[in-house]
Amino acid sequence: HVFVWERFTGKRKGQTLDTTEVVIFKLEKGIVTEAINFQSDYPAVAKFWS
Repeated sequence: HVFVWERFTGKRKGQTLDTTEVVIFKLEKGIVTEAINFQSDYPAVAKFWS
């Protein structure tokens, strides 16, 4: 497994987003076979993309 912690920022339709997230990748023979994403502020992310 590979663990990534990242900061995500963006502007879209007059909205701004500044949040962090964790992505966990499952690897098999060097190929990503699964990715799970955990948002630190899911309601803000959902509003941003709606």
